[in-house]
Amino acid sequence: MVIFKTLYLALFVNMLPSMCIIDNSLGSDTLVPEYEISCAGYGVEGTYLAKVSVLLPKPNEKVLENLRMAAVHGVIFKGLPASINCDGYRPFVSNPDALKNNADYFQSLFSDSYMSSYYASVLEGTLNVLKIKKKLYKITATVSIKKDSLRRKLEQDGIIKGFSDLF
Repeated sequence: MVIFKTLYLALFVNMLPSMCIIDNSLGSDTLVPEYEISCAGYGVEGTYLAKVSVLLPKPNEKVLENLRMAAVHGVIFKGLPASINCDGYRPFVSNPDALKNNADYFQSLFSDSYMSSYYASVLEGTLNVLKIKKKLYKITATVSIKKDSLRRKLEQDGIIKGFSDLF
């Protein structure tokens, strides 16, 4: 009995960091890191500027991909909360069940690393790494998101309604 308790505790302690850094809103197969997003200012026409922070066990070569993926996810589902720099923006998907209803679509969308690099880019010189505790880092950067292109793709794929559908 003691062996099972020890094994269970060891398993739980080993899984705890992964439970803290993964946003399982897309399911356990998708690795959208836990993130914070806010409006960072006004971008050029057709873009948003967002300040994105992700929590990762260690900075690695996928840091930029994680930041871009979190930015795209945030624009689609959370919107950009207002900040000192701008008024904020509403999310593209207003239906809270859209994620569940289109799980396969979003699963494939967020598993494609090309998608995140096409719709979002990290601005040079804005990357900041902060060690929060042992094996947990908060990585922050300003990300430019191509909102018009992203909205057009979601409209073409039938995820959201376009302005032409309203009339």
